[in-house]
Amino acid sequence: MIKYFLLLLIALPIASAAEVDLRLYKDKYSAGETLQVDININKMPLNEFDLDSINFVDSDNNEVKIAPFFHKIRENKYYLYFDLPTKGEFKLRVNNFLYKEDNLIAKNFETNVSVDESSPILAVKPAFLFDDDFLEIELESKKGDTKVVVSTSTEIKNVYGGEQEILEGRSRFFNFKILNKLKNDSSIIFSYSNKSYSIPIFVKEIAGKIEESNVKFSLVEEIKKVEKKLNNSESLEGPLKIKNTAGKDIQINFELNGNVKEITRMNYSSFLLKQNEIMTQYFWVNKNKNAKPGFYNGNLTIKSENYQVNIPMTLNIADEKEINDNYAEDLNKDIFNKTEDNQFDQGKDFFEENATYYKDESEKTGIGSLLIMILVIILAFIVYIFTRKKTKHEKFEDYVKGIERK
Repeated sequence: MIKYFLLLLIALPIASAAEVDLRLYKDKYSAGETLQVDININKMPLNEFDLDSINFVDSDNNEVKIAPFFHKIRENKYYLYFDLPTKGEFKLRVNNFLYKEDNLIAKNFETNVSVDESSPILAVKPAFLFDDDFLEIELESKKGDTKVVVSTSTEIKNVYGGEQEILEGRSRFFNFKILNKLKNDSSIIFSYSNKSYSIPIFVKEIAGKIEESNVKFSLVEEIKKVEKKLNNSESLEGPLKIKNTAGKDIQINFELNGNVKEITRMNYSSFLLKQNEIMTQYFWVNKNKNAKPGFYNGNLTIKSENYQVNIPMTLNIADEKEINDNYAEDLNKDIFNKTEDNQFDQGKDFFEENATYYKDESEKTGIGSLLIMILVIILAFIVYIFTRKKTKHEKFEDYVKGIERK
């Protein structure tokens, strides 16, 4: 009996620390705070690990809707973060990792997440960084006015001495500069009330230095992220140009993860990119103009054989009735680089405000007709100037003499 019981235990898909380690940055969280999770995979599964493998369930095993950001940091290390929606006892799960043992077996891994209600509440974005020269972190006070103390290592320039106040319902951006090249992973710590956030800074060289020979493609225009706001009767569109830098023909694959894929469409799931060739992938957001209002988050992943690029995406779909006269003032125009305000962009172009892309034929015809009309007006004006006859004006004395002769 004991023998059979032991065999049953071995067969069950129970989380094993030897295979996957889910590490939370805090023991306890509050509703509205940002959950940070290190996912370390000691034994890679046979199937691919992506955002669809992750879910968040309550104590009744009901799935809770979240808007997660998911990033590959190193070969066997991933990072996940999202804002916690409500209080309660939850489980974060990584599902259906396939392993070959005696038979093919699917294993699940989970960790408990305890969430209460308290004040103040801060949310953070992004909840991790790579060691770029300039770093930026947004803190949002969701509940209560909050005073924050910022601390960093000596390699990072910190200009925030003393307490930094963030008013309830407002966001504040904190900017840092790396003075000396980091040799190891570091962090920026935000302390407030009796809580804190530790924002990891991952060193790219440690994360896996990409040799030039392994770089299979590049984006023609660098895009770090996509953040857009639009009402549910609008749509966005735009191109993404990719260049083959591999020195041979390669296959490029595209994947959308997270709920952002519910409202985003693209021309191709993959295409063959010939040596030194540039091809354009085209995207549409809310093409049918019927998306449900809310936030849509996820990643656009572009990958070849052994190289990939991840572009975080946040799309805020608002009900058309909520759009007011001040909406245009709430837009972040510099969407892909430094964000200066706590806002989104309403640009109609999906990737870049001034990017060139293929427009509808009706739009091309309208622009052409306008240019022709302007040219005709200019030519008519030039002809008029050079052909009009100068009128000879009669002098006053000649006018008087003419009267006297009469």
